[in-house]
Amino acid sequence: MAFFRKKQARAQKQVQKEPTEIIKPWRRYLDKKDQASETIRPARPVGEVLPKLKATRKRHLKRNLIIVLVPLCLLLIFVAYYVSPISKVGNVSVQGTEVIADQTIIDHSGVQKNDHILKLLRQKKKISAAILAGVPGLKTAELNISNFNQLTFNVTEYRQIGYLNKKNHYYSVLSNGTILKDVVAKPVGNLPVLEGFTEGKKLNFLIKTFKNLPLSIQNDISEIHLTHSKINPYQVRIYMNDENEVIADLRTIQKKLPNYPIYAKALKQKGVIDIEVGVFAYPFSKDTKK
Repeated sequence: MAFFRKKQARAQKQVQKEPTEIIKPWRRYLDKKDQASETIRPARPVGEVLPKLKATRKRHLKRNLIIVLVPLCLLLIFVAYYVSPISKVGNVSVQGTEVIADQTIIDHSGVQKNDHILKLLRQKKKISAAILAGVPGLKTAELNISNFNQLTFNVTEYRQIGYLNKKNHYYSVLSNGTILKDVVAKPVGNLPVLEGFTEGKKLNFLIKTFKNLPLSIQNDISEIHLTHSKINPYQVRIYMNDENEVIADLRTIQKKLPNYPIYAKALKQKGVIDIEVGVFAYPFSKDTKK
């Protein structure tokens, strides 16, 4: 009996709730549904949406075609260029040479007839270094490529200061002390002929001294022979264009030889001017005249 009484009391409590309290959850649900329906945009007509959809698809199609076709075309162009004759070495020329043979520079570059231009473009610095290492008479060397496959080596030589006479063969002597290996048929220009010199300390000393002499004295010198006596390894005999001869020391030429016009004027006839230690002159005898 007690159980039924409790159940009856619980039912009475539920009946005692206000009707408004019972429908509140349902009301909140309806309010939320109305708000959601208000935010939904009205559907646009199919005729308005369809053209825009087609335009969007066309844009996407064009973009995809570009992404695929552009790399493919570039690849085809590259392959066509790589197998064509213009991708390989064509005409080769050298600019800036006066003393050194053009073929010498081309040979030391290592460039071959069938080399690809793209390979040479990657190795430009290496090629320049190889030329300078193989041809010491050059200050600079640069490879330029034009018209797809035309090669030009632009070089700068050291200045030529004279010719070395070795067993009646002449070799160009450059201002950096290099003696070129190519034989010259005969000396050209107003440059002195050297004898008895080899590449090294004494030749470098002479070049340094010669470059510091007045230009007028340089032009007066015809030949310079390294006589290097036992007493003086730096002794030289200088043959002047006016037919006088000068005995001198390489170490004092720069100081004494600029006064040569004064010494020559003091001579009454052609002879020898000795400025090796002091300064004195004497005319040629039959035994000393060249």
